[in-house]
Amino acid sequence: MPAPYSVDLRKRVVAAYKPDDTSYESIAEQFSVGVASVNRWLQKKRKTGSVEPAAHAGGPVRRIDADGEKLLLVIVGQMPDLTLGEIAERYAAERGVQLKIPTLQRALVRLGLTRKKRSSPPSARATRRASSAGTSSASDSRSSSSTSSSSTKVGSTSA
Repeated sequence: MPAPYSVDLRKRVVAAYKPDDTSYESIAEQFSVGVASVNRWLQKKRKTGSVEPAAHAGGPVRRIDADGEKLLLVIVGQMPDLTLGEIAERYAAERGVQLKIPTLQRALVRLGLTRKKRSSPPSARATRRASSAGTSSASDSRSSSSTSSSSTKVGSTSA
């Protein structure tokens, strides 16, 4: 939604209007605004005495308040490997509020928590890779020779 017109412009439009002398259309054209805007500003001036834009009414209330964010920090701190669905279930059990996954994800991002998962701790994965690295050289040579022979077969059938 675009920003409201400046109060200065609104005041100039209202000041330029003379009920017996000018029309809404001519004022709108003179100031390059819509006729409906002229109408609204003049009505607002008659009703309230001001042409100030109304304050933003806010938006929907967050489903996860400050206490809920603290609970999320506790839940994730205790069990960092929970999935978003499991976190939502635990949150619902504690607070009685059902959360959708996107709502939970936005809250976790606001809290600076990432949800990247690992199937095992990094140290265990690193040792598995290191132990398998010594045996992979023989399998790598076999796979490269089979790749070269398969490319030869493809080339020979097209020739």
